[in-house]
Amino acid sequence: MSTKLLVSSSLFSVYGNFAVRFLGIASTAIMARLLAPEDFGLIALAAVVYELFVSLGDLGTQKYILKQSKIDNDIYNTTFTFRFINLNLMAVLLVCLSGPIGNFYGAPVVTELLWVYAICLSIKSLQNIYFFGFMRDLNYKPVVNVNILVKILSVAINIGFAFYFQDYRAIIYGVLASVLLMVLRTYTMKLPVPKFRLQGLRENWNFSKWLILEVFVGYIRGKADIVIAGKFFDTSQVGFYEVGKSNGSMPMQEIYAPLSNIMLTALSKNKGSAPNNSNSDIEKGIIALALIISPIFVGVFLFMDVFVSLLLGDKWLVALPIFESFLTLAYFTCFAQLLANAFLANDLVKRFVFFNAFLTLLILVIMLVSVNYGVTIEEFSMIRAAFVPFALIINVLYIKRFVQIKQASIYLSLIGYLAISCLCALPQYMILSVYFELPRIFNLLITLMLALPAYYFVSRYMTHWIKNYHTEFSAALTLLDFIKDKLIAVKKKLV
Repeated sequence: MSTKLLVSSSLFSVYGNFAVRFLGIASTAIMARLLAPEDFGLIALAAVVYELFVSLGDLGTQKYILKQSKIDNDIYNTTFTFRFINLNLMAVLLVCLSGPIGNFYGAPVVTELLWVYAICLSIKSLQNIYFFGFMRDLNYKPVVNVNILVKILSVAINIGFAFYFQDYRAIIYGVLASVLLMVLRTYTMKLPVPKFRLQGLRENWNFSKWLILEVFVGYIRGKADIVIAGKFFDTSQVGFYEVGKSNGSMPMQEIYAPLSNIMLTALSKNKGSAPNNSNSDIEKGIIALALIISPIFVGVFLFMDVFVSLLLGDKWLVALPIFESFLTLAYFTCFAQLLANAFLANDLVKRFVFFNAFLTLLILVIMLVSVNYGVTIEEFSMIRAAFVPFALIINVLYIKRFVQIKQASIYLSLIGYLAISCLCALPQYMILSVYFELPRIFNLLITLMLALPAYYFVSRYMTHWIKNYHTEFSAALTLLDFIKDKLIAVKKKLV
């Protein structure tokens, strides 16, 4: 698979994801001002359970489609049946457990919220499985168009609910409407209608069975902190924590989420096609990812107070340390998730699951010990974030036992592009902050105008030099050239 196709697909998907997120900013900004932190806290307690049941219901069906080197209607229909059965079983189980879960939190409202989430699970089970075929073929235009259309309608509905209810019901009914709209849209496209097919379910199960443990491991790693916070802190603090977690990590996750599926497809299709080809793709993926997200991470971290104030309002500034902690967590998590796809593509699911189970157990113990020592909610978020860089290094060392990769290229890209980002942004940031009493928004705009061109030229120079010793960095040059060509094309249209 050509690097050019990967780059173009990745960038188009990222652009689409940003468009969807931009549409959601209006909804988030309004709802954060109309609703109280307690409302977000209640939704977080129910959503963290719902997300576990969604993961168990999906059980890697999308990844199963993406990793197929060859595919036919039988595979699509069997996967649709597998997913339909799983999600509806999870819906029934969620209803049965809703009462005990509400009692655990001491919040009966959570029980009612889980009933609505159970309906969402049943609706999701009907989604047209052929929709995943666009992602498999790296044809992200229809995927992006669907996501944007559904988001536009969902934002309108969410804002209407927020003005009408002005409490947590606005969020839960908005989720229900969004799920329904997505399923309906996949059936209005020119796609085959999936059919129920029981033959071949064993293949789906053989792929997915080891992912059950990974789902639990991933849940504990990503969501157990919400459960612990819900037990040891009040709903207002949980609301600050959840909003800080979801919005603080947003810039990184919105970039990586579309890249994740693209990288899994590329790694799977290239596996075995040439000696060490897929291994090279692992390194190229990390290098390209570091080039893209490092300047965004540094810029958002420096001006997190501006983004929080503009997006959510000044009342959320008290949770600024939480936003910064989860931005840092998300930055390193992007690379960890890319390595996870490398494990899947190289059929190392079992080894990956058990290894990450150990790391997850370790962070769970650390979090439980910390809350028992009376840490604040801000300190709790910092402890959670501090574990991720350590886990990333351990993952790199572990995958090297099974896949031949160059650690030097990985660490060089992580350290190099992060250092260049700081070098290009910090000087003018410090000068404007110390010697000029400008509003923070003007400081942001000036820093942005100066730092981005500087980052482009410095990173290009560094990449040219490193490429002489590490050929994998050619992926970064391809990406930089692609961006340059797009900017020139936009300039010509404007002129």
